[in-house]
Amino acid sequence: MKIEINFYGQLTDKTGCSSFLMDNPGTIADFKKLVIEQYPNLSNAKFTIALNNKIALDNEVIPENAKLALMPPFSGG
Repeated sequence: MKIEINFYGQLTDKTGCSSFLMDNPGTIADFKKLVIEQYPNLSNAKFTIALNNKIALDNEVIPENAKLALMPPFSGG
């Protein structure tokens, strides 16, 4: 099954796209490894990953038809 990936802010510049679909890699850690292989400019970028609108940890399993969002650092004020 495919999962939907969305990039926000400066990450769209680093990847050259705002979204794409990919096969489910299993965990967030596995996803990070694959997305950095596909988009090497992300290797030195700081970002947070949200899984279905909640901040995700590396050991979390990605469910089928999930939506992942890669977000650059943000601050409030």
